[in-house]
Amino acid sequence: MSRRCRSRAQLFLLLLVLALTFFFIVSYATWRDNRSPVSSFTLKDVSHTTSLSTDIHSTNSVNMEDLSEIISYKLELPPRKVPDREELMKLNPHLFSVVPPQFLPNIRSPCWYEEFTDELASNLYSNNLFYLVYESVEIQLRKLKPDVPKYLQHVNGKQYRLRCLAYAYIMGQPKCGTSDLFFRMKMHPQIGTVLTKEPHWWSWIGFVDGSTSTMWNNQVWGYYYNTTEDTEPRVMTMDFIHAVTPQAKFIAILRDPGERLFSEYLYCTNGNKSVQDFHVMVEESVQMFYSCLSKRSFRWCVYETEFNYQMPAKLNVGMYVVFLMDWIGLYGRDHIFIVRFEDYANNLVDELNRAYKFLNIDPLTAEEEARVNSKPAWNTRRAEDKPLGDMLSETKELLRDFYWPFNVKLASVLDDEGFHWNADPVSELENF
Repeated sequence: MSRRCRSRAQLFLLLLVLALTFFFIVSYATWRDNRSPVSSFTLKDVSHTTSLSTDIHSTNSVNMEDLSEIISYKLELPPRKVPDREELMKLNPHLFSVVPPQFLPNIRSPCWYEEFTDELASNLYSNNLFYLVYESVEIQLRKLKPDVPKYLQHVNGKQYRLRCLAYAYIMGQPKCGTSDLFFRMKMHPQIGTVLTKEPHWWSWIGFVDGSTSTMWNNQVWGYYYNTTEDTEPRVMTMDFIHAVTPQAKFIAILRDPGERLFSEYLYCTNGNKSVQDFHVMVEESVQMFYSCLSKRSFRWCVYETEFNYQMPAKLNVGMYVVFLMDWIGLYGRDHIFIVRFEDYANNLVDELNRAYKFLNIDPLTAEEEARVNSKPAWNTRRAEDKPLGDMLSETKELLRDFYWPFNVKLASVLDDEGFHWNADPVSELENF
């Protein structure tokens, strides 16, 4: 495996709508110190051999103060042009033929009845790529298949099955505690979840998903709809989700972006790892992003899939505010609940109850709170990675400087200075 985690299943056209009450798909968050926002740290020049990085490569070193000013200026983004429903229907007529424009009343999730024909019954799950790709899903669906007739509705000699899309998504970000949030939230008696935590239906495959990639990953739509390398994304994952389910709700858990990046390096890198290797990766990636800004639009540099895959470190995933401004511009602030990972880790039950309130779900009872608190943290740092400790101090400084303008803008958009991440991470988070 390379230094970055790539999707194991890309560009499959999925014919599946999952029947569930809530469909959660998951994300992550951390802090920054209270000094001058940008140091005078200067990066050495690096070279790259791949086509995209060679095209945008600059021979000049990067002054972080200059880069911070450039990013701050470019973050004053105009709203993106959102394609209308008619354009989306032309781009993906199958999606709109499968999902009806109106859903059943008195059900919180967007649900409808689909005729259960003899042909469908004889080939149930045969075209379900979750069934083909995920062994765990295959096992569960095989067990469920004999019980399907029990849940069919019979009307005028025909049979119908209930189909549902997501009511809520845990949309991001990777390595910010989304697994922990997902598994604790699914313990609530009023929440139903999918068979696999991260199907990546929308963002990787092209239909209904979210997962940790929902907020930031636009790769499948770029491949389908010929976004050119010089322009901003024409069609985005969020456009299709909004066109089909405009009342959906989203939860984003965000961590100090530098800490998130180091956690991702430890989790996604096979073979030898070192804090020195991570530092070199960060240096090279900052250089690449700086070079990109001199040749491409800001959104292109943040969203373009192949360019960001060529980066040794996924800097773009931590540029939270860029993605959130686009999501808020489409859905509005009331549809998106945002929590800092640090607050979640230190006040678990309080943050869960805030999320439940956002979803119009009852708070936890005392007994349920005790059960949720009794579980150990999910998806923590692996034992073999713990001896590496923290990243180098110079790496931490470089990442703080790089992400500072993004964090300042995020704090302004959310009206919460906690998103400056001005304090050192607390001890409870050291193993994430």
